[in-house]
Amino acid sequence: MADITLSKAVRSNLLSLQNTATLLGKTQERLATGLKVNSALDNPTNFFTASSLNSRASDLGRLLDSISNANQTLEAADNGLSAITKLVESAQATARQALQAKGQTTTNVVEGSSSATFNPQALTAVAGDNTGVGALTADAAATVDLASLAADAAAVTFDSTDLGDETTTLTSLGIADGDNFTIDIGGTSFTVGFATDTGTITNDVEIDLDTGGAGAGGAAAVSDLSAAINSYLSSNSLGSASSANGIITITGVSTADSIQITDGTQGTNVAELGFGAVGYGADTTDRLATKNSSLDQLVATNGTLNVNFGGSSVGTVTFGTGVGEVNTKQGLIDAIDAFSGVSASGDAGNTGAVTISGTDPDDADSDIVLTANNSTTAGLILGGTDSGSTTVQTTEATNLLSQGFTQGETLDIKVGSGTQLSITFGDSTGQVSTIGELNSALQALAGGAASVDSRGELNVTADSAGDTITIGGSDAALTALGVSAGEASSLIDGTNIAAGDKLTFTVGTNATATITFGTGAGQVNTIDELETALSNIAGATATIDDQTGAITVEATNGSDDIVITSVNSSDVAKASVGAAFGLTAGTFQSTTENSTQRATLETQYNDLLTQINQLAEDASFNGVNLLDSDDLSVIFNEDGSSKLDIDGARFDSTGLGLSRLSSGSFQTDANIDTTLDSLDTAISSLRTQASKFGSNLSVVETRQNFTKEMINTLETGAANLTLADSNEEAANLLALQTRQQLSSTALSLASQSDQQVLRLF
Repeated sequence: MADITLSKAVRSNLLSLQNTATLLGKTQERLATGLKVNSALDNPTNFFTASSLNSRASDLGRLLDSISNANQTLEAADNGLSAITKLVESAQATARQALQAKGQTTTNVVEGSSSATFNPQALTAVAGDNTGVGALTADAAATVDLASLAADAAAVTFDSTDLGDETTTLTSLGIADGDNFTIDIGGTSFTVGFATDTGTITNDVEIDLDTGGAGAGGAAAVSDLSAAINSYLSSNSLGSASSANGIITITGVSTADSIQITDGTQGTNVAELGFGAVGYGADTTDRLATKNSSLDQLVATNGTLNVNFGGSSVGTVTFGTGVGEVNTKQGLIDAIDAFSGVSASGDAGNTGAVTISGTDPDDADSDIVLTANNSTTAGLILGGTDSGSTTVQTTEATNLLSQGFTQGETLDIKVGSGTQLSITFGDSTGQVSTIGELNSALQALAGGAASVDSRGELNVTADSAGDTITIGGSDAALTALGVSAGEASSLIDGTNIAAGDKLTFTVGTNATATITFGTGAGQVNTIDELETALSNIAGATATIDDQTGAITVEATNGSDDIVITSVNSSDVAKASVGAAFGLTAGTFQSTTENSTQRATLETQYNDLLTQINQLAEDASFNGVNLLDSDDLSVIFNEDGSSKLDIDGARFDSTGLGLSRLSSGSFQTDANIDTTLDSLDTAISSLRTQASKFGSNLSVVETRQNFTKEMINTLETGAANLTLADSNEEAANLLALQTRQQLSSTALSLASQSDQQVLRLF
C-alpha cells in the first residue's frame, strides 16, 4: 500500500468520512441504549457515580419489601386489637347484665303437705236426724213401677256355632290377612284382627294366621282365637272366653253387661266365626246377647217408651242396638234417670222391676204418664196391664201442723256473715204449713243451701268452707226437723282439732304468734278467722290453700328461721293440730337458690374468653403475631444502622388479666364487681397497646414512603448522569448523516480530479 499515493484532497475527504462514521456509530449507540454514558470509556466519573447510585437504590428497594411486610404485620395486630376490644366490651356488657339480674336468693318457706287432714272443700254442714222422733209424712212425688220386666240373667254368654273342632284352622273358615271384628262388653270395645305378619299390630288382639297355632302345620286354630280373646278379657277384667268341641263361648264379668259382636272394616268375620246366631236391629251385622228376655223382645222390635211428667213429655226411650238406643235394664235406668224431673232405679233383688219417681217434693201434685208404642209389647206391661199406657196420681201435700208443729213456732238459720233466715210455721199469710212450702222458703238462705228431705229432716250446707252455721228457733220445731239449736263449724272436729288447741309461729327474732282454736273471744273457729290470724304472724306471710287446707309460711327476711309448735290446751305437743294443716312441728332453716339467669350469663362470659383466646392466636401475618408476644424489627437502610424495634405483647385472656369463672361466680354482686374491674383494666391495656401499635405503624408508613422517594431520587440522579438526550442525539445523527453525504460527494469530486489524467490518453 505504501506504493499507492493518494492525493491530498482524496486523503482529506477519506479521513473526514472515517471520523463521521465513528461519530455516527456513537450517536446510534446512544439512541439505541438511551444512555450517553454506556461504559467507563465514555465518562468514567459519571459511569461509576451512576452505578453507585443505582446500587443503593436497588438495596433500598429490597428493604422496601420487608418494610411493607412489617406494615401488614402491624395492621394485622391492630385489627386483632380492635376485635378483641369488642369481645371484651361484650364480656363487660354480659357482666353488667348479670349484675342487673336477680341474684342468689335466700328464702325460708314452709309449705304444708297436701295430705292435710283438714279439707276446706268439706263444707260446714248440718244434717238433721229425727229418727228418735219419727219421720214426718213428707210431700211425696209420683212413683210408678215397670214391674213386669224379666230379671237379668246371672251372666251373659255368647256362643258361636259349631266350627268343627279345636284344631280347625281359621284360614279354612275363610279368615284372611287383614280381616278383623269388634267385641263390645258392657260398653268397652276392642278389635280382634288377623294377619300373616304381626310385626305391626293395629288391633287390640292380633292373631298370626301362619305360625304358633294348634292347627295343621302350626297355623292358628279355633282354640288359639279363644285363648287370645280370653287373655285380653282377663287382663282388662272384662270377662272370659273359652272353646270346646269347636264352639267359642264369650262370657261377661258383670251382671249389668251385654255383649255385642260387630263386623270389622274388612271381611265378614262375624259370620265366618259362627257369631251370627243372635241378631237384633236393622243392621244384621250387629250381634247382641243380653241377660233379659223381655228387653230382648223390645230391642228386636225397636220398641219405645215415652215418659210424661207434670203434663209434659220429659223424654222418650228407644230400644235397639243403634247408637243411643237401649238394650239392657241398666241402660233403661240410665236413660230415664237422665230425664229432667224424674229418676229411675232398679230393685236390689234383680226381679226386673224398674221404679220411676219424681225428684222434687214440690212437684207432689204432678203425675207420671208412661206410654208405649205397642200395646202388645209383652216385655213392657205398664201399671199391671198391657194397655200400653198408665197414669199414676200423686198424694196431696201434708200439713205440718197435724204432725207436731204448732202455730207460730220458728226456725232461724244463719250462715257465716250472711243475713239470718227466719221462718214461721202456721196457716197465716207468709207462714209455712207444708214441707213443699218449707223447701221454697229455705231457698232464700244467704251463704248456703238448705232443704228438707223425704223424711222431713233438715239439711244445711255452707257455700264457703269454714263458715259457721247457726241454728235457732223453737225447740219443738227443731226436734221435729232432726236438728238442735247451736253453732256448727268445720275447723273444730274434736279429733284433729279441739277447742283450746294451739299453733305457734316464731319467725327469726320476731314475736311469737299464737293461734288458739275455739269459739271464745280472740279464738279461731272459721276459715276467715284463721286467715286473719295467719296474716298477723310477725316477719312472715302465711296463707292457707283453699283446695288442700295446707298452710304455707314464708319468712319476709329469707334468712330467718321459722319455728312451728303444735300443742293442746295444756301446752302438750299434739301433732294432729299441725297435721290438720299439713304442718309438722320443728325449726325450719332457710335455703339458698342460685339464679338460673346469672348462671347462663356466666357461661356466656366464659365462652367470650374462649373467643378472645382464639382471636389472639389468629392475629398473625407471615408467621409473626404481635399479640402472642412475638417481636418485630424493621430495618430502614442498607447497612442496618437505621431500624425500629417493635415489642409484641400477649393479649389472650390470660395476658389481659382475665380468667375463666368457676361455677357460681356470678351469683354474688361482689364477684361480678371484681370481674368488671378486671375488664376495665383489660380495656385500658388494649387501648394503650393500640396507641403504641398505631404510633409504630405511623413510623413504618413514613419510612416506607421515605424509602420509595429516596429510591426515586437515587434513580433520577443516576439517570441524569448517564441518560442521553434523544432530541440532541437525533439532531447529531441527522447532521452526521448530512456530513457523511457531503464527505462522500467531496471524495467523489476529488477522485474525478485524479481521473482527468486519463484524458491525455
